[in-house]
Amino acid sequence: MRGPGDTWGFILAAALVCGPAIFAGAQSAQSTVAAFQQRFDSDKDPVRRAKLMQQLGVDEFQAIRSDVNQGKLAEAEPILDEYRDQARTCVAALDAKKINASKHSSGFKQLQISLQEALRRLDEIDAGLTSEQQAPFLAVRDDLQRMNDHLVQELFPGPTLNGPATKTSG
Repeated sequence: MRGPGDTWGFILAAALVCGPAIFAGAQSAQSTVAAFQQRFDSDKDPVRRAKLMQQLGVDEFQAIRSDVNQGKLAEAEPILDEYRDQARTCVAALDAKKINASKHSSGFKQLQISLQEALRRLDEIDAGLTSEQQAPFLAVRDDLQRMNDHLVQELFPGPTLNGPATKTSG
């Protein structure tokens, strides 16, 4: 049976053992982001870049979540802005290729999934922030939502929910 002072000893021992592993994991996550960022920046094919957005988004949002949890909102915002700019670049490049996304969805589909996941992650992050803290995140969220809606329309063309109503005979 442990005595009352043993708990702090256990916590200290766990911190000494796990601390370096956590630090190494953080460095590994940063190097992973840097590796994907380098691949994204060097690849000029819009479809391949759009496909990279899924993993890049996962890594970037992990960094954003970490910064927000540590109260470093000023450090999280530029990462979010960068994700938005990368997504915007991908959407513009895919549009410029004049690809029929409903028939050739490669790249479009992965980018749309990445945007959908980003929107979900942003909603989770925003839930823990005050309305004042949310403002810059919500502005980016609006941009991401517009891009997501655009890609959904490209992937699934046809009448929109706000489009003309179909006439039924009766």
